[in-house]
Amino acid sequence: LIETAVFEKDNQLLELSLAELELIIRDALVVKSGGELLSSSPDAAKVLAKALPVPRLLNLAEEVRKLDDAVKRSCNNTLLISRLCSRLRA
Repeated sequence: LIETAVFEKDNQLLELSLAELELIIRDALVVKSGGELLSSSPDAAKVLAKALPVPRLLNLAEEVRKLDDAVKRSCNNTLLISRLCSRLRA
């Protein structure tokens, strides 16, 4: 969790990172079905596509959208980061 400390006080960085994470998950879904990748991390998308089934990727994308909405509502970043970490591990 030390690596997540940078997000605790920076809403803008957290919001930008969640947007990029959503693109990476989207790209992982695209890898499974074919199409153009949009994220700046195609290698990460390929790793995710190989490791996770489509339903799990769809659930992750939904979780990231919910967290992004919570950031925009100025929810507590520390709690949001903890939730994100727990959802990514589940």
